[in-house]
Amino acid sequence: MNPLYFVIKFRNYVLKKRRKKFPYDSVGIGGISMGGSGKTPLAIEIIKFLKEKNISVALLTRGYKRKDKNLKVILENQNVTPDEIGDEPFLIYKKFNIPLGIHKNRLKAAEEILNKRNVSVFVLDDAMQIKKYYFDLNVFVLSEREIFERERFFPEGMSRDFKREILSADVVIINTKMKEGKRFRVRYLEKRNIPYFFAKYKFKCFKNKKGEDVNPDKRDYVLLVTGIANPFSLKRFIEKKFMLREHIKFLDHHFYTEEDIKKILKLKEKLKCDYVITTEKDIIRMNIDYDFFIYPEIEIEIEDGFYKILSNWLSFFL
Repeated sequence: MNPLYFVIKFRNYVLKKRRKKFPYDSVGIGGISMGGSGKTPLAIEIIKFLKEKNISVALLTRGYKRKDKNLKVILENQNVTPDEIGDEPFLIYKKFNIPLGIHKNRLKAAEEILNKRNVSVFVLDDAMQIKKYYFDLNVFVLSEREIFERERFFPEGMSRDFKREILSADVVIINTKMKEGKRFRVRYLEKRNIPYFFAKYKFKCFKNKKGEDVNPDKRDYVLLVTGIANPFSLKRFIEKKFMLREHIKFLDHHFYTEEDIKKILKLKEKLKCDYVITTEKDIIRMNIDYDFFIYPEIEIEIEDGFYKILSNWLSFFL
């Protein structure tokens, strides 16, 4: 058995014994996998919902793979880079221009923000791994694969927590590609009366790094470059739309070096590709100024019942 199984079991037992409520109004977003289940798109959707309700919101996150490990508070309209704060916080900051508290100690980060801004709700990334606190609304995300497969802990798989930890959720979002008529029932959630809703991803358009719309032709040859945990659904999408020549895979959260970009450009020329297609999360980690590097803009669509739960929570807590 993987030794990590016992490490996680012991960690959960020790930290949960001292668990207490996070002292500020909060939405915790989490999942059992190291990546690829859809936590970041879910965080974006929840922040978008809160901002549309005119709720002052801030994001608390560890800032995975950032170079500076010290506590960092980012307020509105600051010049920051993905290297400083991490690629996912940077992506959210770029979209919403909200305060960020970046540190493993989320409470300390929240207090630093509150010294400078009035914030009504804190959204916490990777909340399932923060065992010392529970939050006002715990929203956990599962992929279809995670429902049907047993946990396989790193390095054999991508799990970093037990599937049963999902049972501490107030609501679960299931990312699935199943058609509506074939959607499955998640009986272990139903037995605990935990509401769950299905989510799917909707393609909007292609954009370059400047944010300009790009309209590639279906006959174009493309090179796919990814540094995300689960690139396979994106690869299938690109194969259906274009002539995919090759797929270069980097590790999740990979920060692209000048040498990486040179190799990508060299392969593009060798294969006579019209475009290099990547993801929005990848392109912000690339120091480039080429309009032929493009990414699909994707948004998550969640069943309406989820937004009713968010609205009910807002009216009850705020």
